[in-house]
Amino acid sequence: MKKNEELLDAIGKIDEKLIPNLSPRKKSHKVLFISSVAVVVAAAVLLLALFPPKFVSNLIGESHATAKVLAAPNYPEMAEYPDEKALSFSEFDKQYKLWHETREVLLQQPTGYQTAYFEYFKEVVSAMSEPDSKENFVFSPLSLYLALGMTAEISGGQSRQQILNVLHEKDIDSLRNHSKSLFEVTYANDGMATCILADSLWTNNKCKYDSKVLENLAAYYYASAFTGDPASEKYNEMYRSWINEQTDGLLSDFVQDLKLDPQTVLALVSTVNYSAKWDLPFNEQATKSGTFHAPDKDLTCDFMKAENHTMFYRGESFDSISLDTNGNGYMRLILPNEGISPEALLSDEECLGFMLNKNNVAKKDMLVTLSLPKFDISNSLDLNGKLKSMGITDIFDSSSADFSTLGTGQNDLCISQAIQNVRVTIDEEGCKAAAVTAMMLAGAAMPPDDRIELVFDRPFIFEIVSPTGVPLFIGIVNQPVA
Repeated sequence: MKKNEELLDAIGKIDEKLIPNLSPRKKSHKVLFISSVAVVVAAAVLLLALFPPKFVSNLIGESHATAKVLAAPNYPEMAEYPDEKALSFSEFDKQYKLWHETREVLLQQPTGYQTAYFEYFKEVVSAMSEPDSKENFVFSPLSLYLALGMTAEISGGQSRQQILNVLHEKDIDSLRNHSKSLFEVTYANDGMATCILADSLWTNNKCKYDSKVLENLAAYYYASAFTGDPASEKYNEMYRSWINEQTDGLLSDFVQDLKLDPQTVLALVSTVNYSAKWDLPFNEQATKSGTFHAPDKDLTCDFMKAENHTMFYRGESFDSISLDTNGNGYMRLILPNEGISPEALLSDEECLGFMLNKNNVAKKDMLVTLSLPKFDISNSLDLNGKLKSMGITDIFDSSSADFSTLGTGQNDLCISQAIQNVRVTIDEEGCKAAAVTAMMLAGAAMPPDDRIELVFDRPFIFEIVSPTGVPLFIGIVNQPVA
C-alpha cells in the first residue's frame, strides 16, 4: 500500500448526537462475546495559534463551534459472512467466496510484521505484572503498542528512539508499516467475527499542528480527526461518546470521569473491540458452585463445566488448553503448577514462548474435563513507572522530552499521565473484555494419560489471541469474584 494513500473522507454537517454513527461497526451483535477495546490518549498544552489552511481544508460544512469532525478514515473493505440458514447452497457458496477473498486481501501482509510485536510482548507482559500480587491483573499489549506508536508519531529525537527501542522497531517507517499491518490483519467486521480497531485524534481549535503528522496518523493508524475547545462540555461529551461507542459501554464507569484538560492540544485515542462466541458453549445447567483458592482466602464462585476432546499442553511449570471461538481466534488458559504463582510464570521464558506459539511444549489430544470459574475482573494500571523501567524515560521529563515533530514550537511538553483501565468478564456463552489506555501529553506546568481433569480452582493466566496469532489481552485471575 502506498504511503500517500488517501484515507480521509471529508465530512459535512454533523451534530454530536450523530457521534455513535461514526463507529466502524456495521451492526451490533446481540450475543455474548469477547470484546477488547483499547483507547490511547495523548494530549499536549500548546501556545494559542491557528490551524494551517491545508488541514482546515479537510473540513466541509459547519457544526457546533466547539465540536467538529474534520475527517474519518476508510476502514478496510470486508464482505459480510453469509447466513447459511437464509440462503440457497449456490448463493451461500457465492457469497462465501466473496467473503473469503476480501478476508484474504487483508491477510496478505509483508513477511515479519509480527516479529517486533512479539519481542515487545515478551518484555512488556513481564514488566507490567506485579510480582507476588494477590490482586487480579489484566492488560492489553496491543492497546499499549498502538498508544506508544501514535506517541512516537508526535515525538522526535531520543524521545522517539526510546519508544522504538521498547517496541523493537528499527525506525519510524518500520513502526508505521507494522502498525498498519497489525491493524489490517486484526480487523474483522463481517457479521460473524468482530475485531475492530478505531483510532482518532482530538485537536484544540486554537492550536496549530504540522499537517504531515496528522496525515501520518490517518494513513498508518486509520485515525479519525476531531477539533474543538477542550474546555467545552460539548467537546468532552463528544469525546466520551466516541470512546463509549467503541468500547460498547463496557467501561462506562471509567469513561464517565474522562475529561480533556482545558489546555489539551492533542489527544490520540485508539480502540480495539474484539467479540466472538465460544465455538462450544458451556452448558448453563452444568454450572455449579465451588471453591476457588484465592491467595488470601477461599472464595465461593460458579464453575462452568465441560468435557471435550482437545489439545492439552504441559510445560515444566504449567498445564494449558485453549477455548476456541466461532471463527475469531481463541482464549488460552494456563494453570501454573502448585506452588508457582501466575506472576512468576509471566517471567518464565518457556511460558512466554508458548504464549507466542514460538516454542514447543509437550502436547497431546486428550479428553479434558474442565472446571472454569466465571469471572468479572477489572483493574487500573499506572504505566508511568513501568514504562520508565523499560527505558522510556525522556517523554516523561519536560527537560528532555522531544515533541518537536508535532510542530507546535513549544519545548516544555511531556507525558504527564499514562494509565490503562481494563475489564474482562466470561460466562457460558462467551466473554467481554475492554481496555482503555490513556497517555496524556501536557506542558511542563502539569500429559500422563489420555484423559485429564483440569480444575482452575487457583490463580491462573488467560490470554485472548486473534485468528492471526496476535495477543490482544493477557490476564491473571487471582479472585474470580470480588
